[in-house]
Amino acid sequence: MYFIYNDTELKSSFGNRTKYDDLPASKFWITHYSNFCYLDWMSKHPDTSFAEKAQAKKELLIAQRKMDYWKRHPNWQKSHCENEANKIKSMWLGKSPKGSKESE
Repeated sequence: MYFIYNDTELKSSFGNRTKYDDLPASKFWITHYSNFCYLDWMSKHPDTSFAEKAQAKKELLIAQRKMDYWKRHPNWQKSHCENEANKIKSMWLGKSPKGSKESE
């Protein structure tokens, strides 16, 4: 079982389809940040089972690793990503489970 990231799947590369320097790093970072927020929410939600919380926490590490990767890419745009991250974060603020640090 996994939500977004299969932690047993072999890593794949982008192949020769697109040059590394032409990859949309900010777009990929934003996608993984959005996934990170969802997984963080799952890991804290009171209705999430113990097994689901454990899986979400494993996948949080994968999402973080992917965000760190794209952040080092030459096309990563900090200001664009910060703006998008703020939009995503505000969307999740109202969905924070009661009793979590975010709702205090």
